[in-house]
Amino acid sequence: DVWALLRGQLLFHRVEWEKPRIALKEAAAGPFAVFMPMLSGGDTSVSSGAPSGEWWTPTLALHHVKITDGEVSYRRKGRAAPFVVTRTHALLTFTLERGVHAQLEAALGTKGEFGTLALRTHLPHWDAQRDVSQLAWTGHVRGDGLVLRELGRLMGREWPVATLGFDGQVTGKGLVPADLAGTVHIKKAHFGSVHVQSGTNTQKKFLRPVDATSTKPVTWATVLQTATAEFEINEVRGTLKEHTPQVHLLPGTGVLRAADLT
Repeated sequence: DVWALLRGQLLFHRVEWEKPRIALKEAAAGPFAVFMPMLSGGDTSVSSGAPSGEWWTPTLALHHVKITDGEVSYRRKGRAAPFVVTRTHALLTFTLERGVHAQLEAALGTKGEFGTLALRTHLPHWDAQRDVSQLAWTGHVRGDGLVLRELGRLMGREWPVATLGFDGQVTGKGLVPADLAGTVHIKKAHFGSVHVQSGTNTQKKFLRPVDATSTKPVTWATVLQTATAEFEINEVRGTLKEHTPQVHLLPGTGVLRAADLT
C-alpha cells in the first residue's frame, strides 16, 4: 500500500542497502547511535524522526540491517575532515532472545590507506533505554596494516607511531574494548627510544582503563603506568636508539603491571 508507506503507517523490520553513502555525526553513543532507538522487540517502534503527519515518515523496529559495498563517513565535533571507511560490508541482526549480532568488514580511509578491519560482535542483552557505556559485548577482531598514528589523529587522539596487525578475541563495555587476547604483529613502531622493526607476540591479556571522552595523548609512559598485560614473545627485532646495533628477542614470556615489566 503506497499510501500507507508514504504516511508512515507501515512497520519496517528489515532494511538492506547496496552501495550506500552514509554520513554520521558525533554523538554520545558513538557512530552507531542512529541505529540504537530502531532496535526494539515485538511491535515496539520509533519514527524516522520526521514531524508527525508529514509524508514519508517510515516507522522502524529493525531486526535485520545489511550494508553491501558502502561508504561511511563519521564527523567528530570540531574536526574539519570526517573519518571515512570504504568497501564496507555490514550485517546487524537483533532478536529479544539472542540480543544483537553484528558483522563488519571495511577498509579504513578513502583508499584503505589506514588498514583493513573485520569485526564480529555479540551483545547478549540489549536495551535501547540503557546507558550505552554499560552494555557488555564480546567478539572477534582482525585488523591488517593498521596505521596507528594517522588513525588516532583522525579520531582526535595522539597515538604511537606503529603499524599493527591483530587477530583475536575482544571483550568490551560500551564503545571501549576492555580486554584483548590474540596474535599481534607489529612493525615500524616507535615507543620513546625503542624502535621495533618487526615483531610477533601472543597476547594472553591486555587490560587498560580508557576514558572514551579523553583527548589526552597516548604515550608510552601512560601505557606502562595504566596497562596490565600478559604475553608470549615469539620474535622481536629492534633497536634501543636509532643507528644502534639491532636487538633480537627470542621466544619468552612477559607480564606488565603498574609499569613493572617482568
